[in-house]
Amino acid sequence: MADTKFTPGPWEWETPLGDDCYSIVQAGVETHKWQFIAHISVGKPEEGEFPRRQCKANAQLIAAAPELYEALYRLVRDCEIAGLQEQAGFDCWINMANAALAKARGEVT
Repeated sequence: MADTKFTPGPWEWETPLGDDCYSIVQAGVETHKWQFIAHISVGKPEEGEFPRRQCKANAQLIAAAPELYEALYRLVRDCEIAGLQEQAGFDCWINMANAALAKARGEVT
C-alpha cells in the first residue's frame, strides 16, 4: 500500500462515553489503551447539530476508512497494471479514484 500517515486500521466505532457520542477507535487495542481517531457528538437539531442516526452513519463511514482506502488503492493499482487506464470509461474512474486517494493522504484539499 502507499505510504500513509493515518493510524493503521482496522478502526471501529463505539459509544464508551454514552449514546450521545460515537468514538472511532483503532480496533484490537485494549480498552485502557484505546487509540482514539475521532469523536462525533450528537447535539440539538435546532442548533444545527447532527441527529443520532446521522452521527451513527458518519461513525460507520469513518470507521471503514482504512479498508476503503486499501480497497481503492489496490483496485487502481491493478487497473493500471492491466493497462485499463488507457481504455475509454476507465480513465475517468481511475482519475477520480486517484484524486480521492491523494485527498486522503493530504496531498490536496
